[in-house]
Amino acid sequence: MNFLYFLQGIQNPFLDVVFKTFTFFGEQYFIMLIFCWLAWFVDKDFAHKTGFAFCMGMGINQVLKLLFCVQRPWVLDSRINPNQKILEGATGYSFPSGHTQSGVTVFGSLAKWFRKNLLKATCIVLAVLVGISRLYFGVHTPADVIASFIIGAAVIFIAEWLYKLCKTHDVAAFITILLISFFMVIFATLKPYPSYHNIEYSYDCIKIAGAIGGFIIGWFADKRIVKYEVNKSVKFKLPKTLIGIVLLLIIKVLFKAIPFENYFLMYFENLVLILWCVLLYPMILKKIK
Repeated sequence: MNFLYFLQGIQNPFLDVVFKTFTFFGEQYFIMLIFCWLAWFVDKDFAHKTGFAFCMGMGINQVLKLLFCVQRPWVLDSRINPNQKILEGATGYSFPSGHTQSGVTVFGSLAKWFRKNLLKATCIVLAVLVGISRLYFGVHTPADVIASFIIGAAVIFIAEWLYKLCKTHDVAAFITILLISFFMVIFATLKPYPSYHNIEYSYDCIKIAGAIGGFIIGWFADKRIVKYEVNKSVKFKLPKTLIGIVLLLIIKVLFKAIPFENYFLMYFENLVLILWCVLLYPMILKKIK
């Protein structure tokens, strides 16, 4: 807490903009943009491997959040005054850090994939800066961030081995991971919580469970039925990407227009969004091709 209090003392408008940018690199929408670009036009297998690692890492992250129920720094220490513009993305419990987990998993995977040392180093630095940005804004403690680095690094290597296993035993992988997705929902809704628990703290776990369900359904259907092949031609790559992202945002807006909110809707919304990225838009691209 003393370290966070020190960082709070050096905050200024310029650093706010800089670290807000790094925080954005760990946001769900930025991660989805990277995944879509890779899966649709660069390297589908690598994108799916990275998506598998991301789902695995964030699943672990959300279960740990609800398991330990560690409150945010400003709740534990009244001296901490978090940046109000960042609070919207600081949902749920504090330990471990979700943004840091995302950054480490995705940028760490990219660092392994890139051949040039400069690109590898850039990815590693970006992953570290995502974690530092969460400390700078006072929304996580060093323990939250360090734990996410350790989990994220371990997940990258474990997920690579598991992904190869899943490709060999795809039916078993499909059933197992879909069941894990359902059990996450049951865990989030039925687990005993401390008195300070807010029902909204469980939402992120439901959303990640939906994303995991959408990913494994899309991955299995593509592997067995669609078999989308990446067209690496530069022609029309950018407009096709923009169209796919715009349609994804329209789907998101349509879900937000529904005048009620419940666990099923949260789960289904994220399932559909990820299914669009992994399966539905690639199907459209295949038809166009």
